[in-house]
Amino acid sequence: MKSGSNKGDFFSPNIDYVLVYAKNIDAIDGFRLPLEGEYVDRIYTQIEKSGPLKGERYRTMGLYQASLESRINQRYWIKCPDGSFVIPPGKSSPTKLSDGEKITPNSGDGVWRWSVTRYFKESKNNNLVFKETKTSSLLDEKGKKSKWNVYTKIWLKDRLEEGRVPTNLITQFENRHSAAELKELEIPFDYAKPSKLISYLISFFNEKEFTILDFFAGSGTTAHSVIDSNRNDSGNRKFICVQIPENCSDDSDAKKMGFNTIADICKERIRRVIKSTEEKNIQSQIDSQIKPDLDFRVFKLAKSNYKIWEDIKDEKKLKDQLKLFEDPLVEKYNDIDVIYEIIIKEGYSLNSKIEIFKEKLNKIYKVSDGEFFFYVTLDKTLDEKSFNSLSLEQNTMFVCLDSALDDSQKINLEKQCKLRVI
Repeated sequence: MKSGSNKGDFFSPNIDYVLVYAKNIDAIDGFRLPLEGEYVDRIYTQIEKSGPLKGERYRTMGLYQASLESRINQRYWIKCPDGSFVIPPGKSSPTKLSDGEKITPNSGDGVWRWSVTRYFKESKNNNLVFKETKTSSLLDEKGKKSKWNVYTKIWLKDRLEEGRVPTNLITQFENRHSAAELKELEIPFDYAKPSKLISYLISFFNEKEFTILDFFAGSGTTAHSVIDSNRNDSGNRKFICVQIPENCSDDSDAKKMGFNTIADICKERIRRVIKSTEEKNIQSQIDSQIKPDLDFRVFKLAKSNYKIWEDIKDEKKLKDQLKLFEDPLVEKYNDIDVIYEIIIKEGYSLNSKIEIFKEKLNKIYKVSDGEFFFYVTLDKTLDEKSFNSLSLEQNTMFVCLDSALDDSQKINLEKQCKLRVI
């Protein structure tokens, strides 16, 4: 979490933790990181000089590894360029001296990484490298140290597709980095996580289209990271950030800068990150056809727009309530608020598109969630010409006030579509 600290009596506390949970770990393919340019340049330093893979980059790895467990088909002789034979260290030795001759290893015997079958296949594909060395751990046919070591070629093109497994020690991001990025955005917030750390965790997944939930959004680091990740690899990830409107203290920098709550800080940071990203896109002159979706919506919990039925025993009060429920919605409701409540009740996404479809005779909205959509109107009365011109189908949902239709209209509409009344 930091370096250079002089706190602590015996050891400076430098480590923070990221805890990873899965509902079902068997359903996960595993984490993979894309190979970074610096890593590639440092590791894949050799270039094939001939053959069908000429010009391809690779690195070498010993075919024998001391940590390998003994397996029956992985201890065998390998013939070297000078005609001599080599085998991993151990006491058991194949009786015949021929290329690929194998034997059941004893406990403690070394084995190759590949089976005999794989060895011959890779040898045929020119994926073996023999190097003369004075430090080989392999044995020759006389049981003495061999002058040869055997390596395999690991091709960059294969590893780029596969990626690499992330280590459980992350050293390139420190908490102090977040202070610098928030200062650049002029956002006052203490102890935020670096956005690049969250982007790094996001990169563990090969998918580029999924939703990331942060139930303790704080200053909006997760949203910042998702926007950056999408810009870097043209992804289509979405974020859901949840933050209670916790008040900023009166003497805080945030309060002095006009932020009343932490939720206000979060929203403003997202706005500034989007603005900054749009400016970077213009500066980098990206393809004009690529127009990333850089929008977000803000929702807050509120009371329902539907009047709540009360369990009343008193006859007079019950009659008053029945009269009250002649209009089922609260006073001074907002159309969009009611529509969002319908969206939630019907299982549509809060990312649904809301547009005014018709406004001449009745104000009718069309709500679209991908390929799915429905119509809704909150007008007190409905002109039949309005919904007759909608081209309704049997699976199309139409929502309106119950009081806006007479019985005949309801029967006709139910034959044309899925009618829902408030």
